[in-house]
Amino acid sequence: MKSFKNFNYKFVIVGSKVIAISSYAGHVVRGIAKCHPGDSFDVRYGKELAAARCNEKISKKRHEAARKKFVQAEQEFEQAQNKYLKAARFFNDSYKSVVYARKELNGVREQAYDREGT
Repeated sequence: MKSFKNFNYKFVIVGSKVIAISSYAGHVVRGIAKCHPGDSFDVRYGKELAAARCNEKISKKRHEAARKKFVQAEQEFEQAQNKYLKAARFFNDSYKSVVYARKELNGVREQAYDREGT
């Protein structure tokens, strides 16, 4: 699992607000940390908080993309399974047909031998 510290962030500081900017799948993602009026502004903490919020957004987007791919793969798997089962039924039915045809052929041959022998 990646830590948010492994991502590249650009930080913008406006007054007592820190904005962490990154990207995911070609889209800009931002995380914002605002200092409460009663607190003292700490740039380092603001960057960590903004980066963590940005990372959460990126993780959610990544999870949603993974969920969509999983659902698609699940549907494709189900379709492949149905295709396999249909082919298996066709194969089994064709084999039964061959067995039936051989029995029928042997029956006709036996009748011919019986006629010849009598």
